[in-house]
Amino acid sequence: MVHAPSISPCDKSRPPLGAPPAPSSAPVRKNSSSCIACVTVAPSVSPPWSSAWPLLIAHAAIRALRHQAALDADLDPDRLSCVHAPEVIRDAIPEFHMTAPDHLPALVPRLLRDLAARPLPPRRLRSNPRVVKRKMFTIKLKRPHHDRWPQPAARSFRDTLALI
Repeated sequence: MVHAPSISPCDKSRPPLGAPPAPSSAPVRKNSSSCIACVTVAPSVSPPWSSAWPLLIAHAAIRALRHQAALDADLDPDRLSCVHAPEVIRDAIPEFHMTAPDHLPALVPRLLRDLAARPLPPRRLRSNPRVVKRKMFTIKLKRPHHDRWPQPAARSFRDTLALI
């Protein structure tokens, strides 16, 4: 059984959130003015989402960098590869670590240029009929005439939209 964390007013016998855990022989800090609320979880239970947070944060950071790189290169964000971006960022991390902090702002535009260096080819226009192989109540059954469904013209998607 997973116990949900409960947020309670600050317990002065606990260290503030984000503080390193105190060794078992050392006393726990009692006057913590920086703690607004303490999260308590059953001691034997680790929240199931605790290992997913770093992955979600990394995913959001990669998507934000891809988006910024696409804006700088005047590309659609879908044209930048989801596979290429983590590789470029992984290769750039050691260089960011070796660079002096005052030179880091110069590396960010280069990272964004590297992310946008290999855009994906434009997506092809396609249309598929809304049918299924097995009959259901709301969707039509797939028939032989659905195999040769007419494809859209060779104009952009934006041109095919009619704004009212």
